[in-house]
Amino acid sequence: MKNITNIFKNNPVFTTSFILAGISILFGNLNLEFIKFNIIFTLFGMMLVLIYFENSMILNKLATLFIVKSKNTRNMVQKVLIFSFISSFFLSNDVTVLTILPIYLKMISMIDNFKGRIVGAALIPVASNMGGIFFPFSNPQNLIIFDSFEIGLLDFISVTGPIMVLGFVLIILMTFAFVEKKKTKLKEKHYEIDKSLVLQGSIGLTLMILCVFSILPVYSVVVIISIYTLLRYSKFFKSVDYTLLLTFVFFFIIVNNISSIKIVKDFIENNLSTAKSTMIGSITLSQVMSNVPTTILMIPYISSPKALLFGVNIGGLGTILASLTNLIGFDLFAQKMPYSKNKFLLFFTIANFAMILIFVFVFIWFV
Repeated sequence: MKNITNIFKNNPVFTTSFILAGISILFGNLNLEFIKFNIIFTLFGMMLVLIYFENSMILNKLATLFIVKSKNTRNMVQKVLIFSFISSFFLSNDVTVLTILPIYLKMISMIDNFKGRIVGAALIPVASNMGGIFFPFSNPQNLIIFDSFEIGLLDFISVTGPIMVLGFVLIILMTFAFVEKKKTKLKEKHYEIDKSLVLQGSIGLTLMILCVFSILPVYSVVVIISIYTLLRYSKFFKSVDYTLLLTFVFFFIIVNNISSIKIVKDFIENNLSTAKSTMIGSITLSQVMSNVPTTILMIPYISSPKALLFGVNIGGLGTILASLTNLIGFDLFAQKMPYSKNKFLLFFTIANFAMILIFVFVFIWFV
């Protein structure tokens, strides 16, 4: 009983989502179709695969290399953010955060404290969100819009490209403003890397990435990986963050109950149908519903797919609920550095909303 109490006490996002899900069920209903099990399975599979890499010591090796090859702490943070930004072109933004944030957290645990270490962690989800908006296949909301409106690739990139470029510039400017240039005092360490675990993890990661792109069936792949892990490395299951998976379950329940309310649908149809109102409305709704459900909810009522594309991609910034990537990033950080999670959340929120204001000011004239 004490362990359950500690889970609720130490995981405010989990606790809040649990309470809100219960309230939403009272006014709505509980339907298993609300829960996107493909996403839950994908996250579970990715977590399990990444535990192979963590136990192989390869993350420690990569973290050391990043530090040794960096001139100073600011340069180190910038390299990680650029790596996150470019990786999310080809991987989903969620996968990028799951992969790169643990490496960064390893890095900052290896060197002396420096001003801006939490800034780096908070900006990794932002960089992943910004890079992940460029191509239609890099995240769900873009793929939904691309398929629903048959937008040409060049027209699509003409919207997402400028957002991506401005986002990258703002992220790098924040590193100059908030991350100090401190010499990284760390000699390259020798780690005994378990090559067998690296190979097995690499195979698992490749399979999971193929699932992300719908080339392989996610349920079958995750079951196979789980059975293999259970037979070979059953202790790995203890390292899976089950509270994060449950948070997503609660989140899906909340969002679907809100989106099924008639007054919400009527409000969107009557007030958010013009281009500018679509952009502002989708940004606002994304803050409480996340940008993917917002996209699904608004598509039947909008006349400007371009405005929706602007809105839900900018709307992925803001609160930690605005994008699943944000939620994953905060949870990973809170696990490893629970004593600093409030500082992470404060900087993350201020930086994200500052970026939203800049984006709206720049792009509202083009919808």
